[in-house]
Amino acid sequence: MINNGRIVADGKPDELSSVITGDRKLTVRVAGPRDAVRRLLRSVDGVLYADVTVQSEKGAYDFLVESRPNVDVRKPMFAALAKAGYPILQLKTVELSLEEIFMRLVEEKRRADAGDALPDRRPGEGLFTGLGSDEEDEKEEDGV
Repeated sequence: MINNGRIVADGKPDELSSVITGDRKLTVRVAGPRDAVRRLLRSVDGVLYADVTVQSEKGAYDFLVESRPNVDVRKPMFAALAKAGYPILQLKTVELSLEEIFMRLVEEKRRADAGDALPDRRPGEGLFTGLGSDEEDEKEEDGV
């Protein structure tokens, strides 16, 4: 990747995405009650963030799950969901597009040049902002 005539990154898109996200974000489709599954996912050791993104089919929801750096939560997540009787229908790593990778790299470079620290953010924010907060979900459940 080149920005203003300078190489800012070199590698395959999946490698660059992995470097930026640290292979920490997953989407998982689970059949089961939304709130119970969300609570269970959040209780898995190593999970920093878990929230519903969409109801993908009747009785099944897609969740965005973010783990601590260098922690693979797939096996403990599978075990917890299986024990509770909530089958995983789909599981995939979230990869950034080339445009998203480029934008992140340029922003990090700009901040480094300006001496700004990267802003603190809640896990799951950034690309995934607005995918379903607890408040929105509670309002939805109450029919508001």
